[in-house]
Amino acid sequence: MNNRLVKKIGKRILSEANDLKRTVKALSHDIRVDESHLQKVIDGGCSLEESYDILRKMGAVYPIDISELYIQDSDRTNSVKIMTAQESLKSSRVFDR
Repeated sequence: MNNRLVKKIGKRILSEANDLKRTVKALSHDIRVDESHLQKVIDGGCSLEESYDILRKMGAVYPIDISELYIQDSDRTNSVKIMTAQESLKSSRVFDR
């Protein structure tokens, strides 16, 4: 599951770099990270911590809110949670007026 998350974060980093009008080369220079390592992060070929490290470095250099760059990993498959009728009943909300 982390592999999917790392790839999503890599795409988010590239998207933010594009928004900032920065190439991978320019971004690597600005945040003082080796370009080949940054490309590896963007491609999703690194650890989750390495991805987060790049986000932190971007936040230290650029006027961006890095909380908008973090992606939460979902515990759902295809964004759907299947519940039985019994599970649904347990979560029902009933109000007395």
